[in-house]
Amino acid sequence: MNKVLQSWITMTKEQLHMKVTIVLMIFISLTVFSCAGDDSARINNILTDKHVLINGTRVSIIPPDGFAKGGYLTGFRHDPGGAMIIIGTVQEGVASTLEIYTEGFFTAGGADIKSKEDLLFNGYPARLLEMEQQEGKRMLCVYLFIFGDKKTTIVLKGLFPKEQESKLGRAVKNSLLSAVYEPGRIPDPDILGNFRINISGTKLTFAAFYSQWFVYTPDGLYPTKALDKTTLTIFQTLHTEAVDDLRQLAEDTLQSSAYQKKIENREEHNIVVHNMQGYEITVYTKDFLPKKRKLHYLAILKDEEYYYIFSGTTTADFEQNLRLFKNICASFRSK
Repeated sequence: MNKVLQSWITMTKEQLHMKVTIVLMIFISLTVFSCAGDDSARINNILTDKHVLINGTRVSIIPPDGFAKGGYLTGFRHDPGGAMIIIGTVQEGVASTLEIYTEGFFTAGGADIKSKEDLLFNGYPARLLEMEQQEGKRMLCVYLFIFGDKKTTIVLKGLFPKEQESKLGRAVKNSLLSAVYEPGRIPDPDILGNFRINISGTKLTFAAFYSQWFVYTPDGLYPTKALDKTTLTIFQTLHTEAVDDLRQLAEDTLQSSAYQKKIENREEHNIVVHNMQGYEITVYTKDFLPKKRKLHYLAILKDEEYYYIFSGTTTADFEQNLRLFKNICASFRSK
């Protein structure tokens, strides 16, 4: 299982703020269930007039009352209180994904599992989890619905403050279970997020997103199956964040990520991209086993409200790929 998705599911916002490991927390209608020849409830939803497509995805749900599309948020938001429903996808069959998403996987990330239910969604295995997790001084309820098919896993996550559980819990759960997945629909990645980049004419193409993570690879798959493993990820914050020292933020992000290997060379600079202040760090590392050299490019941009993190990695053609990462970063525009 890729490390980006694992950290995206398990880390908390307090860890993001303190350690600046920019990942997001764990990702969850009345649906009619009919039991068949096994103990798993079957879900075979059909689209209704009440279903709303989640922008840029192949998934529609019936949002709870009071939930609306949250601007560039890939999902729905409920104000006040900060409750939300968000989505992530991974190009991996749901059966193998569920082998990773055990109760132990989530408890290792600090979650307290309240219930787990194995289901069948359109004939494929699925899982519904209800859990609680501490975020700073707040306790959050997190509902997680994992489903998909033999090629793709969808992760729907509903979260809200513990004190709103009696008001929102059942509605959020029913909303997640109302999901309709249309594998034949062609999603439009350009309507995701609140930014644009120019990858036209490059070897990279949009591959996947996990909430506010956007991933680009040579073959449009993540993890990539191409011989060229060059990968670029871009993260945009869900909330306005106070960032005073971009260099320290970049350094903390670097140190708390997977870059803690033998560093052979390092370069860093202040940058400005279309009136946005930023900072970039380039490091060359060597794995101990196997002894393979790797380029890591990290850039952080900050506009009036949010910040964005670019993370590029490659194991070949360092000069060409570094130029690729920098050019894409320089093309960045907020919407």
